[in-house]
Amino acid sequence: MGTDERDRAALQAAAKLTDLARDLQAESAAGAAGGAAEVEQQQLVRALAAKAWERRDDLSVVTRRIAAEALDQAADRLTRQPGAE
Repeated sequence: MGTDERDRAALQAAAKLTDLARDLQAESAAGAAGGAAEVEQQQLVRALAAKAWERRDDLSVVTRRIAAEALDQAADRLTRQPGAE
């Protein structure tokens, strides 16, 4: 699996977790309060924390790639002559 594919997979997983968290929050806000909803929220928090911990090395790689790309773009803009577009 290539780096771009891993990035896409990570983003898809994050989107799914975000949807799940949003659903849980909506249930809680709609009055679905109680022990079960609270337990589900705690399980979600634990699952998110575990995933973040598992992917911590990948996060640093992605962060470095984003920073390198931003620096490359900035350098391109600085070296481009005005009016040459």
